[in-house]
Amino acid sequence: MTGAYAPVPLPDYTEYPVEDMRAQARAFYAQIRRRHTVRDFDDRPVPRDIIETCLMAAGTAPNGANHQPWHFTVIGSPALKQDIRTAAEVEERAFYDGKAGKEWLDALAPLGTDADKSFLERAPWLIAVFGARRSRSADGKLRKNYYVPESVSIAAGFLLCALHQAGLATLTHTPSPMGFLNALCGRPEDEKPYLLIVTGYPAPGATIPAHALEKAAARDRQLSLRVKNRLSHGIVEDDAEREAQAAQHAGDAVAHRNPARAARAGHHAGAHRNHHAATLHHRGASHRLCWRGQVSTRVRCPPEKSAGSDSSTITCSGNTSGP
Repeated sequence: MTGAYAPVPLPDYTEYPVEDMRAQARAFYAQIRRRHTVRDFDDRPVPRDIIETCLMAAGTAPNGANHQPWHFTVIGSPALKQDIRTAAEVEERAFYDGKAGKEWLDALAPLGTDADKSFLERAPWLIAVFGARRSRSADGKLRKNYYVPESVSIAAGFLLCALHQAGLATLTHTPSPMGFLNALCGRPEDEKPYLLIVTGYPAPGATIPAHALEKAAARDRQLSLRVKNRLSHGIVEDDAEREAQAAQHAGDAVAHRNPARAARAGHHAGAHRNHHAATLHHRGASHRLCWRGQVSTRVRCPPEKSAGSDSSTITCSGNTSGP
């Protein structure tokens, strides 16, 4: 484990021409907008190595102090999936019988959800995502983790994107409380379960709520209008125009004998040399892997099969050296 700051050259950044950047951004948007939450899964098997590769992609997520405070438990065992469904449906029945409250249930009504969670058994893989308040470094030292919810959330987002890119359907399931996952997945009590990701092929004739498409269409319209409005108000301009405007602001500040404002405006001019003034903000987070079957083991990335493990039941936990 590196104890002191040691800068190294940026290893693998690729800069693209602006038009290629636009094309890649559009292509990614076109691909990711095809991801839909699916509740109708086929029981066809999905090769384990595909899930492993997606988990390695999740492990590249940015995280607090590079402590990688996540743990992914991947379940393919039919018996364990049944146990998880049974425990989850206990919480879900309480939720839909009134624990949630009328407002929450009304919000869920267009999605058509209920206490039946048969997808937890039918889908080939479940991935339980945990966050650890403390974990061990590559050299075995126990340490406190930082920004755990943010780090785990970003890694989960990476994982969803990777599974979608691989051609798999996904569902994020969050029974509340989820403490039963610690016992069923063999995780310590100081780890917090964040969500279950259900993944596999969509079933033939799978459907999604019309409400989901309506929200997506509304978001697209809002984004389109937002861009058009910014263009119509002259907010998007080239670098020379931005720097000229910033310089003008600095001159105005000096004319008003406001040095502080002039300094801020001058800084603004330098900052905008590299950053587009019309940024659209979308607000919403080495790799720790372990594969648990009958035996839980710590592994290096890529994960190795644990001796004596059930090949249909994987658990994820471990370390890699990269940020």
